[in-house]
Amino acid sequence: MSKSNLLSLHRMVYFIKILNITFTLLLVAKYSAISQEVPCDISNRGNLKTHPNSQITFFGNLENTNTGNITEEGGRVSFTNPNTSLRVFGENVPVFSELFVNVKDNLIVDVAVNVTTGLFFEEGIIITPRNTPNTSINLLSDALNANEADLRHVDGYLSYTGNEAYTFPVGDDNRLRSLSIVENASVNTSKAAYFFDNASSPLEFPLNLPFEEKPETISNISRAEFWDLDGEQPTSVTLTWDILSNISQILDSENLEELIVVGWSKSEQQWISLGNVGTTGNFNQGSITSQVFIPNDFEAITFARNIPEDTSTELFVFNGISPGDNNAANDFLVIKNISLFPNNNLKIFNRWGVKVYEANGYDADQGVAEPNNAFRGQSNGRITLKKNDLLPVGTYYYVLEYETGVQGRKKTLAGYLYINR
Repeated sequence: MSKSNLLSLHRMVYFIKILNITFTLLLVAKYSAISQEVPCDISNRGNLKTHPNSQITFFGNLENTNTGNITEEGGRVSFTNPNTSLRVFGENVPVFSELFVNVKDNLIVDVAVNVTTGLFFEEGIIITPRNTPNTSINLLSDALNANEADLRHVDGYLSYTGNEAYTFPVGDDNRLRSLSIVENASVNTSKAAYFFDNASSPLEFPLNLPFEEKPETISNISRAEFWDLDGEQPTSVTLTWDILSNISQILDSENLEELIVVGWSKSEQQWISLGNVGTTGNFNQGSITSQVFIPNDFEAITFARNIPEDTSTELFVFNGISPGDNNAANDFLVIKNISLFPNNNLKIFNRWGVKVYEANGYDADQGVAEPNNAFRGQSNGRITLKKNDLLPVGTYYYVLEYETGVQGRKKTLAGYLYINR
């Protein structure tokens, strides 16, 4: 074949529609004795349909125009180019059965792409626009993906629809940072993307999520990365980390048990803990699984450190007394740390609900030998017993109301106690 004929062949349209008959062509050109694939941009304005056992390879860009329709009944579609990036763009969503990506300099997708059987990475990254999450790779009907890695994944948004537990092959630039959800979490579609960015001032995310908006039990929210996960079904998530996640800095070199998943709550407008039900690995590489939550309730999720609540100020009721038994240690009801909450009210009831004791400013703390105000098993309520008579042996119930010192907020502690002799 002459060189001029080859050049004419290069400019041919891949897909031709005549009398409603559709078919596909695989264009391969040869110069002299050297075999090479020839890039040729394709603009689909007809109705292209792939069929079982068919194969088609695009060596150039694909435009799917507003009148074009690409559907599948099976078959393999490949995007291949060893030298330059390729693009899929246009107004209509193409549907592929098996999509293979073998583009060294990445496949750039500017229109949503549906995949019904499987997405297979051979070389290169699929890049979707992060500022338009609806322009994503959409795996439908339990479609699978395979062979993802640091240099083979989706840089942007990918959605999955199906009943199986699923791991999103998402990342940012040349790093795969997968996220996993449980089975049945995607029956109505889940979508995810990974951002190697600071959530409080991201470059490619539409919201700023300030780190100072959080409870005191959360600290060191990751400045390095976050995920956007969408879905309406409850699920736990498993996040992965690598050396660039700086997990040791988040934990201040403490153990992995203090690592938690946190999410920016849409309703509370702050970061809240999504927990830690298990971790694997070490500071340089590993994974963490959260508690169950609904993804659509949160703008983003990432790592943080859990700070246990300060138990040094926690109230504890020693719920047994034995007045009059010659053992002074148990003569009165002790409430550990009650002296830290002087604005309090203690009520004690018998098993019939009759109040037998009440005191304001209860002060019988642990270590106080002679408190001014202590329940010693005697009644000061209006019952038939005489005041200061010992109450009968048995089970009683207490209700302690106290101010925490935080803008006068009140808390209530209730339980039972036992009087013995």
